[in-house]
Amino acid sequence: MTIKGTAGGTMRKALPISAVIAGTVVISSAIGVGITAVSPSAAAAKSVSATSLASAAGKKWGCTATDNGAENPGPSCPAGNHYYQDSAITNSDGYNTLVINDMWDPPGKGNPQTIYADSPADWEVVADMPKDNTAVLSYPDIQQIFTQTNDAPAALSGFSDIHSDFRETMPATGDNEAAYDIWLGTSEATDYSREVMIWVDNHRTNSPPGKIVGTPSFYKTVFRVWDDDGTIYMVRELNETSGRIYFLPMLDWLVAHGYLPRHSGLNQINFGWEICSTNGRPLTFAVSAYDLRSTCVKRGTACWSS
Repeated sequence: MTIKGTAGGTMRKALPISAVIAGTVVISSAIGVGITAVSPSAAAAKSVSATSLASAAGKKWGCTATDNGAENPGPSCPAGNHYYQDSAITNSDGYNTLVINDMWDPPGKGNPQTIYADSPADWEVVADMPKDNTAVLSYPDIQQIFTQTNDAPAALSGFSDIHSDFRETMPATGDNEAAYDIWLGTSEATDYSREVMIWVDNHRTNSPPGKIVGTPSFYKTVFRVWDDDGTIYMVRELNETSGRIYFLPMLDWLVAHGYLPRHSGLNQINFGWEICSTNGRPLTFAVSAYDLRSTCVKRGTACWSS
């Protein structure tokens, strides 16, 4: 389910893990070492418009998924209603990792967007969004679900570390930003009730909505924090196209200052671009490195499942 939002962000809700069943299929050697695709049940699967081994810019990709704005969240990779199982993402288990278009309508209809992917660490998206538009039309992203098998979020208190490394490139023109999108709740009843965005490479015309409530520093990096009625935007003062984000210190700061409830837990951590405008022509955004590592307080236990 997607709830359309403002220029700052949108709600994206993925299929709960409990809605899928086991069944592993390795879809192609093009996917790469450590990457497996897993198929959900037929009842849970959605029809997608995707073809394998398509060529973009001369490269053969393991998956291509095109969205013309008619579907939401739209076709995803890997193809054939599968999921990735990626060794660079600690809790990726073959039922909770996707690369998705996440495009909505209106006004996205008629503005095509295509994902080309081999893995969460090697993919790109070609988007064609209207000139001078400043509202978010899509968020193509790596989607990693943390929601437990009982549909409750994975408690932050169960983790001793969560961090992610990324490397991305985006067009020099247009109106867009690269960002992590984190969804949280405190119980099954409040799944996906809180959103925290972390902007790392900001080329937006507008600032986030809401008001600035702090300028904390994490590992010698300053972030400006906006609060928009409970939706939080943490914007890096200096842009970077590659780096590492440590999530727990940032989320702990929000809890300590009253911007997140105590006893919060994770539903999703996503990474991609909020795309508003490509100046009315197709432009390419690319991820060339990505991981998402987590460590549990209790060694040898999985703090994201129950």
